Amino acid sequence: MDDRSPDVSSLAEGASALLSATGNSDCRRRLLDALGHVDLETAVLLVATSDADELVTGLRRRGVAPEAIGVVDASPTDSAPSGVAETDSVVGPESLSAVGVATSDLVERLSHRYDHVVVGLDSTTPLLAATTLPATFRFLHVLGGRVKASDGALIATFDRSAHDEETRRTISQLFDETVTVA
Repeated sequence: MDDRSPDVSSLAEGASALLSATGNSDCRRRLLDALGHVDLETAVLLVATSDADELVTGLRRRGVAPEAIGVVDASPTDSAPSGVAETDSVVGPESLSAVGVATSDLVERLSHRYDHVVVGLDSTTPLLAATTLPATFRFLHVLGGRVKASDGALIATFDRSAHDEETRRTISQLFDETVTVA
């Protein structure tokens, strides 16, 4: 275990990192810390399974320009954040295909304006709660492939206290790097 967030600048094009922490709020803070260090040629696409407005506010506080932020809102709330470059809403985390289609669409749109797109998925835990482990595994596998094909990067969060060892191992094998924080 260490006490760091993944360094976006050190992730190779097409790479992915799983940020494993205890508790969703710690996962969210670590994700925002990692995404808040992007350069001016990089857009950030948040895939939010909880409060998207909170995530956008967190990115703005860390200096990410609103025009470099896209959001796929897969939270149970019925409101997409405003004041960002691109946004799409889906019914909730249980609709993995809708989340995947919206994410692919926004990655494509943002990649027309930026050299790189970093996708931040907050969090895998609601996906696992809303669907099965095999369905979530397939979704993350496809999402990682789409991000890799676009030469972007993917950072996803995982609340390890909410899952058993089998689930932790299964999900972590999809990522190039797993950063476990205390």
